[in-house]
Parts: sequence; C-alpha cells; structure tokens
Amino acid sequence: MSNPTSPTVKSPANAAQIHSTQTENVHVQSVIQSETQSKVSIANNKKVADLMARLGTTYLQVDKYSRKRTEEINEAVAESIKKVVADTQLQQQQLLADANLRTNGIEDEFRLRLQEYVAKLDNEKATVLVQLERDLDVRQEAILESARKRIDDLNSEANRLKMNW
Repeated sequence: MSNPTSPTVKSPANAAQIHSTQTENVHVQSVIQSETQSKVSIANNKKVADLMARLGTTYLQVDKYSRKRTEEINEAVAESIKKVVADTQLQQQQLLADANLRTNGIEDEFRLRLQEYVAKLDNEKATVLVQLERDLDVRQEAILESARKRIDDLNSEANRLKMNW
C-alpha cells in the first residue's frame, strides 16, 4: 500500500496558560505550556468514509428489522387481544346462561312454595268458612226456632181468643 499524504496541523508553538491564586500570605502561580500535533492520513479518511457508509447500511438494516419486528409484535399483541376479548365474551355468555338457569330454578322454587302456601291458606280459609257456616246454621236455627215459637204463641193466643169468644 502506498504511503498517502498526511497533512500536519500544529498548535502555536508557545501556547501557554498562566494560572495564579493567592490564599492569605501564600501566592501560587502555575504556567502550563503544551504543544499538540495532529496527523490525519487520507487512508484514514477513506476508512472513516467506508465505516460511515457501512454504519448507514447497518442502521438501515437495523431500522428495517426493528420496524418488521415491531409490526410482528403488534400483530401478535392484536391477536392476543382478540383471543382475550373472545374468551371474555364466552365467559360473559356462560355467566348469563348460568344466571338464567339459576333464576329459573329460583322462580320454580318460589312458585312451588307460593302454591303450597296458597293451598295451606285455602285449607285454613275452608276451615274458617265451614265454622262460619256452622255458626250461621246455629243462628239461623235459633232465628227459625224463635219465629216458630212466636208463630205458635200467636196461634195459641188466636185459638184461645177464638174459644173464649
């Protein structure tokens, strides 16, 4: 490989910095002097340019892969969400079916209990009505007996009056 030209950059020969400080009676002064020299070869410039081009290509590849992977992840998440929603809907339907089944069972139980209670009430009502009918029969018998007695008394009085006439 040929030796490419290397431009040299030098800083000013006597670049110096003076720094001083004083604390109480003490005075300190420092002088820093430096000289730097930089050489950049054209071959290094080409290597840097090649590296930058490869980095650009690598960046594009990474970006493309990243976008593709993001899309795959988004699709997988969307599919998982669909499954969760479908599962939730199925659970809701099962819950509703169970609630309806249990409600129907409760309705049947209370309907039966109500029928039994109404039958019991009907029996009690019939017993009370039978007792009422007996009481009314007794009272009616008393009324009729009283009326017969009065009629008999009236007939007896009328016969007595007719005979004594």
